[in-house]
Amino acid sequence: METWRGVRDGRFKLLAYAHETTRRTELFDLRDDPQELHDLAGDPGHAATLARLRAELLRQREAFGDNGAFWQHYGEGAG
Repeated sequence: METWRGVRDGRFKLLAYAHETTRRTELFDLRDDPQELHDLAGDPGHAATLARLRAELLRQREAFGDNGAFWQHYGEGAG
């Protein structure tokens, strides 16, 4: 659990991975791509969704008091 975090709304799912020098963020449209084959994180058309779910990830961090090692590698706005 120390290498990834994730959040989702009714349609989209954001996965954040971080371990030492490696970090990445993935975004999937669960309605149009239920098998999660097409990562939309780099698509400018989904920048607002990505930002919204990143903000939700940070809200959940605070809500759950999550101060695990993941955050040392991922950072507040990394991806």
